[in-house]
Amino acid sequence: MIAIMMQRKEVCSALGTSSAGLHRGMIDGRFPKPYRTGENSVRWKSNEVQECIAEASALAEKVRIIFNNWHSDVVRCNYARVKHVGVDRQGWYQVNVAIPFRRDEEFD
Repeated sequence: MIAIMMQRKEVCSALGTSSAGLHRGMIDGRFPKPYRTGENSVRWKSNEVQECIAEASALAEKVRIIFNNWHSDVVRCNYARVKHVGVDRQGWYQVNVAIPFRRDEEFD
């Protein structure tokens, strides 16, 4: 299988980050590192970029499943939802899990 190579601008767009955010993510090990394709050129394998996004999605889905319709004596959660936000200012790929809940006032 031949990997499609992506330019920095394409990777930043896919991850929703800036060039600086991509660089910080590579240093921290959160984003894949590029491959040198020429003397002054680097590219990223598209499948590695997609794996990065898929890992974040899988973790968010696990959290969603745990809290979906979960309840205790004090708290009842409703349908949890996953929303992909992109990369925040520190370079972290952000996926939000919204968990609407109701707290029973009787236990205050």
